[in-house]
Amino acid sequence: MRRWVVLGATFAIFTISLRKFTDKGAAVEFVNERISVDKSGKSPLGSLMLGILAALEEFERRRSRELLTEGIPIVKAKGKYVQEPKLGSKEIDQAQAMIEMGIPKSGNC
Repeated sequence: MRRWVVLGATFAIFTISLRKFTDKGAAVEFVNERISVDKSGKSPLGSLMLGILAALEEFERRRSRELLTEGIPIVKAKGKYVQEPKLGSKEIDQAQAMIEMGIPKSGNC
């Protein structure tokens, strides 16, 4: 696995996801961090390291969200914050009709 962060946004989701993999008999190896985790629990140090890394990532995400929440009113007051316009009822009806016709929601398909 190249990036362990993709497993979840929070420590709880991360540990639940990791446990789901190892309970099914998979060994999870984090290449960059040189940490392996498996069901046998042979690597308690690896589990500790992952817990620390996941907790730090969760802290960074929460801090980033906090700074963003504080900064938006400041930027709005300066008139530099432009929020995307919301869809009107016509656009919503059109999107629902396209979904019902089986047209993919994104253009990436």
